[in-house]
Amino acid sequence: MIWFAPSIERLAQRHDFEALARAALHRQSEVRRRAVRALGSIGDERIFEPLGRATSDPDPAVRFEALRVLGELKDSRGCIALRAALGAGDRATRCAALSALAVLGDPRNAAAAAALLEDPAAEVRAAALETLLRLNHVEARMLEPLVELVESATDPELVQLAARLLGRLRDPRANASLCRALPGAPRAVCGAIAWALSQIGGEDARAALIGALGHADEWVRWQAAGALGDLGDPRAVEPLCFCLEDSHQLLRNTAALSLVKIGGHQAADALCRALDASRAHRGLDALTREAVEQALPVLRARRPSGPA
Repeated sequence: MIWFAPSIERLAQRHDFEALARAALHRQSEVRRRAVRALGSIGDERIFEPLGRATSDPDPAVRFEALRVLGELKDSRGCIALRAALGAGDRATRCAALSALAVLGDPRNAAAAAALLEDPAAEVRAAALETLLRLNHVEARMLEPLVELVESATDPELVQLAARLLGRLRDPRANASLCRALPGAPRAVCGAIAWALSQIGGEDARAALIGALGHADEWVRWQAAGALGDLGDPRAVEPLCFCLEDSHQLLRNTAALSLVKIGGHQAADALCRALDASRAHRGLDALTREAVEQALPVLRARRPSGPA
């Protein structure tokens, strides 16, 4: 261990690995933190050992710097230290390790991140969900903890993130929980649940989304209308037609675009009526009218798309 404060910047300019590795053991935590940061910039393949050691430094600032550097290096040789840090005793270090894994971007680390979906700390569970989303990797074995979060989490952010992952998983077994959660979901969550149902599809998803078109909150109606367009079920055409007369223009626009996606004669007729209403300044906005007018020539000749 060295006791004087070295010039970290000079050592980094010289790419002096040995001196920087020693500085990472300095008695002053600020020197250790700067040395760790410099190690990540020198391009020496030996840096992973001192960086890995620094992830368990007694000073949180040094630990967080080491984890950040290991993530930003985007090198699989840093994975062992990052995964080990997921078992740290303090929640802040676990969150930092998850964030680093997300930045590193290797989907092979998804299983390690998923193990923290049941962490006792809500912020760690949220970081695990965000990491899985950024890694764009979800597996069937993650279904149960994700459903549990949708059903029991009191933090809207957790429910929102879990719903987005369930939408990517597209497992019909998640439908029941998502359908139950949709009616009482806050605005920040209902969009994620509606989107997830549109990706999973099925009779339950269609019924829940159509039911949400009657919600008292126009935001929920709007999200449901958009999701029904993504779902592509022709049985949603009639309830979407009613939305063309809603008092909120954003919902009218979204319903019109969803009808364009689904297609068919019934949708085309309703859209023609909406265009007529728009000319009286009580229907669709200019951009939506233009999109509908361009789509109408092919809508009547096209059969409605089938259920997703």
